[in-house]
Amino acid sequence: AALLIALANATIGFILRLLTFPVNFLTLGLMSFVITVLMIMLVSNIMSGFSTSGFWASAFLAIVVAILKAIFGLVLGSNKD
Repeated sequence: AALLIALANATIGFILRLLTFPVNFLTLGLMSFVITVLMIMLVSNIMSGFSTSGFWASAFLAIVVAILKAIFGLVLGSNKD
C-alpha cells in the first residue's frame, strides 16, 4: 500500500499539484495536503487489502505520513553541502 501511495503521489499527485499551484499558493500549502488525502483515498479504493473508512481517516493517515516524512528528513539530513 505504501508503494502504491508513493506512486500515486509521484504521478497523479504531481500533476494535480501543478494544476492547483495558484490555489496551493493562496492556501499556504493546504491544497497539497488535500491532494495527499485524495491519493490515499484513491489507493484505498483500488487496493483490496488496504482500506480507510472515509475522508477523516485518510486525513489522519496523511498527517501521520507528513510527520514521519519530517522525522526521516531530520534524521537522514540532506546533502546540500
